[in-house]
Amino acid sequence: MQDGIKPYITAHASHPPPCCTIPEMVTPRTLLIFDLGDARFGVDATLVRESVWLPELTPVEEAPPYIAGIFSLRGQIIPVTDLNLRFGHPALPYRLSDQIVVLELDQLLMGLIVSEVIEVIEISHDTIQPPPNSIWKLLHIRIWGLR
Repeated sequence: MQDGIKPYITAHASHPPPCCTIPEMVTPRTLLIFDLGDARFGVDATLVRESVWLPELTPVEEAPPYIAGIFSLRGQIIPVTDLNLRFGHPALPYRLSDQIVVLELDQLLMGLIVSEVIEVIEISHDTIQPPPNSIWKLLHIRIWGLR
């Protein structure tokens, strides 16, 4: 069921969670699973506000290269991250079938460009391996583990 899931991320904090309390290890996590090119990822579903088809993005001058631009979602400006660039991969052309997963973090909204939203699943903590320490600095977001 969860075969092929790559690192799943929750854009929340820049340091690892205190590992691992008993309730956290017993309670399964609910993830929104999405594809990014040929890779499959998951993000904590409690952070997902919605997903929308990729709209036209307005570039932002002097933004980091992985910020693809911004768009207005019902009057709220949403910055959008290109995860390919954020992970250090080359830029790929955007397609009409791409989507933006809108995350809400501490009342702030951000979008992630994904190839396709697949499903929402529950995954137990015992199927997750800790990520390498080097990935923390690269992403500046919390990585819960690898499957």
